[in-house]
Amino acid sequence: MSDTKVTILVPNFKTLQITKLCLRLLRKHSDPEKVVIIVIDNDSQDESLEYLKQLNWIKLIERKQAPDDTPGLAHARALDLALEAVTSPYVLSI
Repeated sequence: MSDTKVTILVPNFKTLQITKLCLRLLRKHSDPEKVVIIVIDNDSQDESLEYLKQLNWIKLIERKQAPDDTPGLAHARALDLALEAVTSPYVLSI
């Protein structure tokens, strides 16, 4: 049985510098045995995806935007997609 207690969801859309800062702090202050970090890239089409693919300690979900996506809807759909991958009893969305 896994010791994972919480999954942290981090949506990303063209916010690489903020996402880097967030991930650096999460890695520094969380126990990888108890925390899973899922980053959902929302079709950024910038250098974000290339950077995120290099991180072997996160779970990366690549989401393609739908034609009818508004910013709020895209964010919600990204979180919905990530929630399908959660197996821990607790979830935190950043």
